[in-house]
Amino acid sequence: MSHPRRSAVLAWGATSTGTATLLARLNPPGFAGAALEIALGQPAPCTGSLRHLRVHVLTGPVSGSQDFRIYRNGIATDVVAQLGAGETDASDVTHTADVNAGDIIEARAETSGAVTGALYVSATCLLLGP
Repeated sequence: MSHPRRSAVLAWGATSTGTATLLARLNPPGFAGAALEIALGQPAPCTGSLRHLRVHVLTGPVSGSQDFRIYRNGIATDVVAQLGAGETDASDVTHTADVNAGDIIEARAETSGAVTGALYVSATCLLLGP
């Protein structure tokens, strides 16, 4: 008997990703409006592979770019989407990161030379089980 593959979509959001040189953590659902410096991760619901990071913003960063990166247990993964100045969509459909059930998964935004970060950010990432 074949078992179906487990999967989940992890989601994060933020009203703003701040200004230059700030590392902002995006919030999982239910934590809108929490301070940017609060580390809010969500546990991986199953063992698998994180992939297909997609980021959408209402207003893109000004005069710089932002990297939106997935972190596993506080350590950066290779799953990263770069949002250029004035852009509203970014994705990484190439890189993957293996996770275990219960690992804490975060999405963070890092500003590189932007005067003002992105506004009204949403990010999703697919967790595809074995």
